[in-house]
Amino acid sequence: MAVAVKIPSCGVPDTVTDSGPRLEAECAALLEVWRSKASENKGLVLKEHIDPLELPPSVLPAIFIYMREAGPERVRFKCRLAGTSLVAAFGREPTQRYLDEMMDPAFYPVRSRFFELSATGGYPIYYRGTLALKDRDFIAFSRILLPVRRVPSDPTTEVLIGAMVFLNPGTVAESDLEHAKAHDGVICAFRFRDGSWAPI
Repeated sequence: MAVAVKIPSCGVPDTVTDSGPRLEAECAALLEVWRSKASENKGLVLKEHIDPLELPPSVLPAIFIYMREAGPERVRFKCRLAGTSLVAAFGREPTQRYLDEMMDPAFYPVRSRFFELSATGGYPIYYRGTLALKDRDFIAFSRILLPVRRVPSDPTTEVLIGAMVFLNPGTVAESDLEHAKAHDGVICAFRFRDGSWAPI
């Protein structure tokens, strides 16, 4: 069953501009590569189009890849790659583990919805939140999800590539952290379609 959740836009004035959220450098760089590949290939971005050698070195520790696996009972997302900063923050190696295995079950419906929206909608998702781990739920982060396909003929994305950036506590407003506590650890969420951002 789909979970309908309306998340207000970020409350901190300097995190949102008239054109959408102000992305961290790593998220912005990865989005720019994705948009460039989409422009070059008539809107279709394949996994082979994203070459890590084209990315700024600062992005690599924050990068991740998840595979969407549609089983007979449910859809799951399996981590295939996680940068060094993610491994350090999680306190464990997430590669080859499923999103639902690593996350607090109370937070999973909302977080997995972002992954599914990006995969089935074919558009980027950006959100800010706090880690959905019981012993690290005080750590704030931002994440961008970018859909890429393994084969052109598949209308549903099988691969999500993205970046996850951990935010300095001094840059996150107390009101946003309080908002996250009341909204399954989510501070704000946006989707990028037709060249512009809109709150989810």
